[in-house]
Amino acid sequence: MKTVLAPIDFSDSSRRVIDEAIHLARSIGGRLVLLHIVGPTSAFPSEFDSTGARAAYLAEAEKHARDELSALQRSLRDEGVTAHVVHLIAQPGPGILEQADRLEADYIVMGSHGHGAFYELIVGGTASRVLKLAKCPVVIVPSQAKKSARSGRSVTAANRATG
Repeated sequence: MKTVLAPIDFSDSSRRVIDEAIHLARSIGGRLVLLHIVGPTSAFPSEFDSTGARAAYLAEAEKHARDELSALQRSLRDEGVTAHVVHLIAQPGPGILEQADRLEADYIVMGSHGHGAFYELIVGGTASRVLKLAKCPVVIVPSQAKKSARSGRSVTAANRATG
């Protein structure tokens, strides 16, 4: 079965990402996997932090992510959508790519937060890294989706592949 991996961060644009991923998964008869990643905290202690504070942060972030994913999974199920969920603590770009490889994803559908050209040039972005390194097609859903006058569906920054 084909797999559509949709990394989400619970931001306002996550629902647009999920909607595009659902559309793609249905069109290819595939399964939908939602991925949420919590970035690890700094490995270097500072005067403002302690190992205990980092551990508490990660525990709370994991609990929040699991609660959000469970609620989202139930909500989607109520809409007639089956979604598998994965939660990781990792760097976002490498974590997405590792999961895509592990799941043998056929597509990745993800959002772009649109930081701007200068930020992307200096820092890069998760979406940019995934686009460059993914072994499968990547669909980028813009942070501010524009509606197609013809269909009412969001227009994405990448062409939808069929197959």
